[in-house]
Amino acid sequence: MPSGCTRSASCPVGRYSITVELQGFKTTKRTDIALNVAEDRKIDLELATGALSESVEVKAESTPVKTVGCDVSGIINGEQDRELPLNGRNFLAA
Repeated sequence: MPSGCTRSASCPVGRYSITVELQGFKTTKRTDIALNVAEDRKIDLELATGALSESVEVKAESTPVKTVGCDVSGIINGEQDRELPLNGRNFLAA
């Protein structure tokens, strides 16, 4: 039997509805299907692709940032100034 097929021999005579659903597809419903005595019925249903959605929620604390003023400061002494690396450059050479 092909994938997605089903067979039921114990259904009494009457009218039936069939609903088929699968993630990623739209639900298909067929109603008012008459089933008679000793009847072998084949009912083809087609599943149309549906909207697959996924949501991701990210929560994090933010670090406060000072947005007013510009207070960047620091003091270096003469010795620190002389000890700054020159990376092989001679500031006196032109």
